[in-house]
Amino acid sequence: MTAAIADYLWFEQRFPDLAKAYCITLVGPRAVIGGRMTAPNVPACSRPPQGCARSARRRMTTWARDSVSRMEIRPAGDGDIAEIARIATANGDGDGANPRYVAHLRGNGGFLVAVTGREVAGYCAIRRFAGATMLCDLFVDPVRHGGGVGRRLLEAAFPGSEARFTFASQDPRAMPLYLRHGMRPRWPLLYLSGPPGRDAEPSATRVDVVDAGAAESLLTGVDRTADYAYWAVTPGTTGVLVYDDGAVAAAGVAGPDNLIHLTTASGHDPAAALRSALTVFDAPTVRVCLPGPHPAVEDLLRARWRIDTYDHHMSSVADIIGSDRVLSPSLA
Repeated sequence: MTAAIADYLWFEQRFPDLAKAYCITLVGPRAVIGGRMTAPNVPACSRPPQGCARSARRRMTTWARDSVSRMEIRPAGDGDIAEIARIATANGDGDGANPRYVAHLRGNGGFLVAVTGREVAGYCAIRRFAGATMLCDLFVDPVRHGGGVGRRLLEAAFPGSEARFTFASQDPRAMPLYLRHGMRPRWPLLYLSGPPGRDAEPSATRVDVVDAGAAESLLTGVDRTADYAYWAVTPGTTGVLVYDDGAVAAAGVAGPDNLIHLTTASGHDPAAALRSALTVFDAPTVRVCLPGPHPAVEDLLRARWRIDTYDHHMSSVADIIGSDRVLSPSLA
């Protein structure tokens, strides 16, 4: 295998131990990887290519094991924000690339980074919710996928036997990792889109986000003021209140074209509350995240809504989180 000199220098500077493990040697203007050099007066790998490859694999296994064992797991600091954003972007995660999201979870949960040397190799975010620990995010630098970084982060995120849950992506590497840490698949979290409702009962209205947060606290006894404040900063975002016979039946948050969050009070119909909340939108298409068992899913599909994608709700205990609410995947 050959590589341009710029590729070699970048690789050697960033991963010096890995460069040695793979027997990478610079030859004139090019690098030869895992083979014997032919240029005179330059030290060569002493093994034939096949032997060098076998040795490289053995050394790579040892290097990876030692690298993970020396890895430091610590709370994220201000100096880690750029690296977190880099890893998030490389994995297609918009939340981690948003410094405000990282700051929100650093202040209202926990945000951990895995560090090898001076580099961030991965990160995870957690928070307490519904009496359990929620894993909000876990992403690893793509060059380190499969190297044990995710395992080390989860060991730090879940140090004991407390109840835990997450919304896992469809990445085939995610579910086995979470299963090994005590979480089982419960239901799909559906990302749906479709036309907004019209003339539904009960009635709904947009309100100030602060008022919606206060209403949810009264309905559920759970204070989510910090989450509502985080959602409120996004342009075009308002609170939503759903009324039934003059009383507040549900409270949540809506953007210009997405229902971000909605919680229905006990004793009220969550499907009816959702249909009502959808009437506050002027956009031709609205997006919403619903648990697969939510009672409104079938009605929405009949109304020409579609499932765009889905995650897997995984938990150590069944029914940690209700399936009758509109969910914000990273915050519940």
